[in-house]
Amino acid sequence: MHYLSKTFYCLTALALLAALAPGPAWGAEADWSARLEYRLFLISETQLASDAELARAGERLREAAISGYNGAVLAPSANLVEPQRAGKEYLARLVALRKEAERHGLALIPGVFPFDAGDLVLPFDPHLAEGLPVKDVLYVVDKDEARLCADPPLALVSGDFETAARGGVPGWELAGLEPGRKIEVDSSQAQYGNSSLRLENAEEKSRLVSYGAVQKVWLPPFRLFRFSVWVKTDDPQAGRCLFLAASAEKRYLDYRHTSPSETLEWTRHELVFNSLQGGEVELRLEMRGRRDPRARRLWFDSAELEHVGLINVVRRPGCAPIVRNERGRAYDEGRDYRIVGGKTQAVPMRGTLSADDVPRLIPTGNTRMRVGERLRVSFTASLPLSYPASLCISSGRVDDFFGDGIDSLSAALAPPGYHLATKFLTNAGWDPACLAARRTLGAQWGDCLQRQIKLLGRRRSQPVCFVWSDMYEPWNEPYRGHWQRNGTIEDAWKYLPKGVVVITTAYEAEEAKSPRFFAANGFRQVIAGDAKVGDWLHGHGEIPGIVGVMNLDAPLAEFAAGVWGRLSQEARAALAARKIQPGRQKAAVEQPEQPAVPAEVRTWTDASGQYTTEAAFAGLESGSVRLRTADGSEVRVALELLSEEDRLWVLEQVEGRTLD
Repeated sequence: MHYLSKTFYCLTALALLAALAPGPAWGAEADWSARLEYRLFLISETQLASDAELARAGERLREAAISGYNGAVLAPSANLVEPQRAGKEYLARLVALRKEAERHGLALIPGVFPFDAGDLVLPFDPHLAEGLPVKDVLYVVDKDEARLCADPPLALVSGDFETAARGGVPGWELAGLEPGRKIEVDSSQAQYGNSSLRLENAEEKSRLVSYGAVQKVWLPPFRLFRFSVWVKTDDPQAGRCLFLAASAEKRYLDYRHTSPSETLEWTRHELVFNSLQGGEVELRLEMRGRRDPRARRLWFDSAELEHVGLINVVRRPGCAPIVRNERGRAYDEGRDYRIVGGKTQAVPMRGTLSADDVPRLIPTGNTRMRVGERLRVSFTASLPLSYPASLCISSGRVDDFFGDGIDSLSAALAPPGYHLATKFLTNAGWDPACLAARRTLGAQWGDCLQRQIKLLGRRRSQPVCFVWSDMYEPWNEPYRGHWQRNGTIEDAWKYLPKGVVVITTAYEAEEAKSPRFFAANGFRQVIAGDAKVGDWLHGHGEIPGIVGVMNLDAPLAEFAAGVWGRLSQEARAALAARKIQPGRQKAAVEQPEQPAVPAEVRTWTDASGQYTTEAAFAGLESGSVRLRTADGSEVRVALELLSEEDRLWVLEQVEGRTLD
């Protein structure tokens, strides 16, 4: 039996041995405790920015214990990723949360290694992001700096929308037109010139709408471009529909929606994208969203496409910029040139790219570059995409960053298990470290996974690890067309160690395809969802290896009722009546030890109501109740295997002692 099982289900073969007697077949409530080793719920608010937040988390732990849970998964947050940087107060709250969980017999399982959460990690160090290659951008040396040049020259056809043609606009294809939709040149509105392009939707059906104008252009590979347009609407709801996109090879290079208030007046919107393999690229101006009973109108004007040079330069080992002249002569940073100014965006950029965002390439006083010389500049860039960038899965710098956070987290929580919280990778496999691996993207992720597990076990015995199923379902590449991965992760499941527990979320889809896949390949699973999980379990008891459940967002008592049994009205009333005040709870969780308990002998009953024993309560440790019998011997029983009345009594004793 693994570590978490021992923590959650410590039960000796003494007075309450009968509680483990064989029960009804799987699906009957009396047998669920024997099969569901993990009864988990998710705590999403882990910033713990105040004592009030700590108190709310503690209240959820108490409610969960009474409802029959035995563990909580802590979702990643900026503070949880790097607790030592969050300060002493946050570390103290983590310790307090751990003690509160221990007091209620619950295990805490922190979410770690969120490679998909650039918004949490990159503010600490933007150079941890997966970079995309930018190759052979043309710069020409001037007296004081090397300046970007358009190569090749670019120009959109009818980007000013001054010319109308029968059925549309020259150079633009009209896509998605149906009755009630219009796309036409409008001379009544313009930001520049005399007219603009108007999209109007007068349909009254409430379903998704997507239509607009598309222009196809040929772009060289691995270059940066900016696609911009001015937009206006007469309806604040219509702004929600604006959609700009650049796509190639059946995937988006980047895309952007606007907020409702951004387009009531003429406003410039843009997106910066990497052409990747290049070739034919579609630029889209669309109305996209849900239809509304009233007409919606959008105007577009002055659409432009232009080259972008140095921006969001990634600086870490293996990602140094390369500057050569067109004859192949390499120049050295520091000796021949300096890259100054600009900044590396940590999160998706809002607004437009300004001159302050763009670094400058400045020749030094001793440079070997000559005025007029044509340079080819290559570098690695982390783009301010419409979604947070993933972290590089092959960088030792990323490993070191996470390692520091794990050391601090382990010291504060001493968790029996961890949740490896990466759910998907938006962009991966492009930077020099990934390309040097010469392995499939799934195999590279397997190497990264092994390093994660090794980091978790370096200070203690190897803990139990949980992973999301999404990363390891070979058929499941959600939004794959929106992502910029160099390959797929379809073979990632082959590199998943068998000891890792899979948290399966798509358990209902395609006749339980996901649970059956993991079961067939020898993985244990935790089924995650809402209260409907219980009904599904009743109908799929033949699937082996299902060892737990996880409540993602349902009310705690409702989920418990739907999965392993209903709390009585009396228990719910007792729960509501015993609310812990925030100030008193803080004192409770900071108590280092539990005071002695009067040795009151009472009758204890198991959850089935069939077995009883006489013993005194001696304490609650790691989810197990210690009972002292008349002959002085001590036995332990899992809290959840006691009757509801006994569970409430135990928790009242523990809370009462620390709060009195």
